[in-house]
Amino acid sequence: MVSLLPAWAVNVLKGDAVTSGLLAAARGVGAVIGALLLASLAHYKARGKILTIGTFVFPMALLVFAFMRWLPLSMVLLAGLGLATILVLNVASALMQSLVAEEVRGRVMSLYAMLFFVSRPVGSLLLGWAAQGIGEPPAVIINAVLALVVAALVWLFIPRMRALE
Repeated sequence: MVSLLPAWAVNVLKGDAVTSGLLAAARGVGAVIGALLLASLAHYKARGKILTIGTFVFPMALLVFAFMRWLPLSMVLLAGLGLATILVLNVASALMQSLVAEEVRGRVMSLYAMLFFVSRPVGSLLLGWAAQGIGEPPAVIINAVLALVVAALVWLFIPRMRALE
């Protein structure tokens, strides 16, 4: 989604470079709030629940964002997306590190990092192609629905994920 923010600002919100900057800043504010929230919840043993909530909040906020054409509310939704992104990424990384055996942790984390750093640009490329072909809002809607389906499948078929501490 981040790769579409400049196009979204111009084509959907009918703004300019300042609009794009405001959208990016809103996402960053949400990420900072997410990091502070995560730090404040560190003593709670509910990382699975936090991860589950984040995996549902992100696509739902993205879906609502796809229909939004008003800059202030778009910024609020992007802040929510930034918050959910930090929750999901940080909790998933922490769980990955704590759940694997110490002797293979380095290898597992290097694979995890490689997949993460490969999937983001590839996903951005696919989203950009989709946006070029069908427009930014439909591309984001498809992205949000796919993410929501994945979150629901994980919730249904891996219930122990929610119970992780």
